[in-house]
Order: sequence, then C-alpha cells, then structure tokens
Amino acid sequence: MNKKQDMVEKDSFRQAGEDLLRKVREEERVDSRLALSSWQKLEERLNAPRKTSVLRIRYLVSSVAAAVMLLLAVGCYFWIMGHDKSSLPFALLEEKNVGALPGDEILLVKDQGWVQLKDEATVIYDTVGKSNVEEHQIEKNEQETKIDEPDQIIVPKGRRANIVFSDGTKMYINAETRVIFPTVFAKDKREILVDGEVYLEVAADPSRPFIVKTSTIEVKVLGTRFNVCAYRDEPAASVVLVEGQVEVKNGDNGKNVLSPDDMLELKGKEISIKKVPRGERKSY
Repeated sequence: MNKKQDMVEKDSFRQAGEDLLRKVREEERVDSRLALSSWQKLEERLNAPRKTSVLRIRYLVSSVAAAVMLLLAVGCYFWIMGHDKSSLPFALLEEKNVGALPGDEILLVKDQGWVQLKDEATVIYDTVGKSNVEEHQIEKNEQETKIDEPDQIIVPKGRRANIVFSDGTKMYINAETRVIFPTVFAKDKREILVDGEVYLEVAADPSRPFIVKTSTIEVKVLGTRFNVCAYRDEPAASVVLVEGQVEVKNGDNGKNVLSPDDMLELKGKEISIKKVPRGERKSY
C-alpha cells in the first residue's frame, strides 16, 4: 500500500513539476516576445529623431537651394532687362541733345559725331550696318560720343530724306521729323522711334515684327506699307494703312487692327477709324 502510494505521489509530483516547467517556458516565451516588441519600439524611438533630422536637413538644403536659384533667376532677369539693347525706349528722343546742332540742313547723328546731308538724300545701310552716307555728305563733324548708340536722323523744316534700313525696309521722312534707329536690327524685332511723320514700306519678316514707337502710339507690323504722323507738339496722331495689316497700340485705348485704306486718328484719349480713298491721301 505504501509503495503504491509512493508511486502515486511521485507521479503527481513529476506531473506537477512538468506542469510548472511548461508554465515557466510559456512565461519565458511571452517575456521574449514582450522584450522583442519593447526593443523594436525602443529602436524606433531612437531612430526617429535621427531620421527627422535628416529630413529636416534635406528640407533646409532644398529650401536654401530653391531660394538661391530664385534670387539668381530674379537677378538674371533684371540684369538682362537692364542690358537689353534690342529695345529702344522713347525717352531716347528726350535724352538726345540736339540743341547745339545746325538746324537748317538734314543731320545724321552717329556715334562718331554728326554728318550734314543733302536734301532728298537716301542713306542705305547694308546688313552689317555700314552706309553710303559719304555720297550725300555736305559737312562732317567728328566728336566723342557713347559707343553703340543708335543713329538718329533729323530733318528740318522744308527738307525731306530717305532711309533704307539693313533689312531692306524703306522709310520716307517728312519735314520737321526725328527718327532714332539701330544700324542693324535685333534678331527678334525691328524697332524705330519717330517724332514727326514717316512713310514706311516694311520688308516682310514674320520672325521679326517691325515696331514704330511714338509719344502716343505704337505700330506693329510684319510686312506692309503705311504712314505714321505723330508730332509731339501737335494734339493729334494718325496712322494710314496702304497695304497689309498693322496693329496700333495706345496705352489708354488698347489695340486696334487696321485693314488697307483705314485711317486711325488719335486726339487726346479718343480714337477714330475711317476709310480714306487713295485719291484723298496726302503725299509729301
């Protein structure tokens, strides 16, 4: 009986021991999983600031680079605008000092001085900006002026002159008129400044519009024949289109597109457009 009881007690003890060992092992596995999970969370917390710092540094570097590029772009824009010699501001007519020049003959003012021309002279410029001015020269006065200045022709009362530009465009200049123009036009546009009256036969060049600037209006064409009359000391300005199509721009009245035989007249801030038969057009 005692032996049998001892065996039962041993079996019970062994079973209890195995149960206890199994529970301990289970607890160890649970603790291991908890420990692994805790370690992973700790690693994430340790790494998070480092990753954020890297991202912040990258963001700051990108922001600084973008700001530098923006400043460079803005600087280049203003530098280009400040050095854009292809555009002729109308203020050049105000800046040009012509008070000391003789006023009874036609004058061609160049960067080396001025040349007095015969009446009805036709000055022709070639593709590199050289002209035949010597053929029409009466008197020449050489003086130091700014380099790369555009040419200026001054036609006094009772005189007329003609210009053939480097692109082949022909300009007929009426009395009491001043025109400023480059000896060679820019690659993207052809611009002249006019104070007075001119008639133009513009050589066709779709890639380079021809622009006539006056104190009140701006005329833009690609290839056509038209007359511009815009004296600064007169209240009215006009454009008469003979052939082709032109766009006339005025700061207060927007843009107007003219067809052949149209005459646009600007008086103050009022614009009128009417048809002018060829027989009624004035010629000079």
